[in-house]
Amino acid sequence: MHYAICMVGQDKDPINSGTTASWFFYYKWRPGEDDEVFFPIPEDAVPAIQANDVVWFVLDGKVVGNATLLRVELDEMNDRKELWYNCLSCVPMRASCALAVPVDVAPLDEDTVTMLQLFMKEAGDAD
Repeated sequence: MHYAICMVGQDKDPINSGTTASWFFYYKWRPGEDDEVFFPIPEDAVPAIQANDVVWFVLDGKVVGNATLLRVELDEMNDRKELWYNCLSCVPMRASCALAVPVDVAPLDEDTVTMLQLFMKEAGDAD
């Protein structure tokens, strides 16, 4: 399955250290000391999400890129799920591609996934 994770760049980040955009690009998108990172989502969001699913990160309505999940862990203390992926395997979307999703985390239908994959191929972002 493919899912969209939608963020608003100017919102406060989950650790209250700045904006969601700066937090995402510094801690969640770039390789660093820890190539495996997680993205937190509400515990009750998309119950079926699992390892090998693909998440498409959307910031301010623009697709940033995607990542394949390594695992999903439940963090009951913080009422969230942790979506673990490897930063080194993230596929960036270099060209501008808008995607309107009305909620924070949502499954994507087959037509939308095909459109995103074609757009990335045409932009030279995918094989």
